[in-house]
Amino acid sequence: MTGRRLPWEQVSSSWWVCAVGYVQQERGAWVAYVYRNTRTGESWTEQKPGFGTADGAKRWVEEQAEE
Repeated sequence: MTGRRLPWEQVSSSWWVCAVGYVQQERGAWVAYVYRNTRTGESWTEQKPGFGTADGAKRWVEEQAEE
């Protein structure tokens, strides 16, 4: 992906979604969630809490999508 921004859809004032994850405001802080999949079919959702803004959380999701 290399520096490209993902298209985000705002579901509510405290929740944004994209193809590779979502960010949600919980107890006054933003939490980022990334969907992880392996070629063997194993999948899980990774989370990182503690962002001050939705934009910061969204950028983390985008960075994780590049890996």
